[in-house]
Amino acid sequence: MNLVSTRLLAIVFTVFVFIHFLLLLIYCIPAQNKNTKLSFLSHLYVYPLFHSNWQLFVPAPTKKNQLFVKYKNENQLPVWKDILSAEIKKHSDHPFFGHDLKVLLFSNSFIHAFNELENQPLQYFKSEPAIKEFEVLKFEIDQYLKTVLKVSKQIEYQLMMSSVDENETRSYCFKNLVVK
Repeated sequence: MNLVSTRLLAIVFTVFVFIHFLLLLIYCIPAQNKNTKLSFLSHLYVYPLFHSNWQLFVPAPTKKNQLFVKYKNENQLPVWKDILSAEIKKHSDHPFFGHDLKVLLFSNSFIHAFNELENQPLQYFKSEPAIKEFEVLKFEIDQYLKTVLKVSKQIEYQLMMSSVDENETRSYCFKNLVVK
């Protein structure tokens, strides 16, 4: 290797290391100090490769949460779809394509709404409950139905939330929900 190629390789390596640490630094600084474009780039680079989560220190949860939606497709046939499991599978199959935000939104809003409903007996609701946590979950499901499943506005659907662990299964079903 001649002197020019050695220097060129050293410059490329130095620029790569500088950009690497710059993106790590931008990823770690507080949210209020971030530039949105640089934050987006740093998230694309750091999150799939270097982000550490709590799975390293705590075991995976033993509960299996499922979020089923029943809606009518274009053939007017009712279809049940487990949207939470579908998004988790998309994220595990393709971690670089940005499914992590949907998984976080669904799982967090599911857990909060489910915890609020836990004091109530298992039941079949004929309309949506007046719980703020459920409103957040319903909003996310409405957005999912419109964007991913391409359903039209003002379509009625049903929702079933289920949480299964080794001791018990808890489920709540909601009827007469409408995409807004």
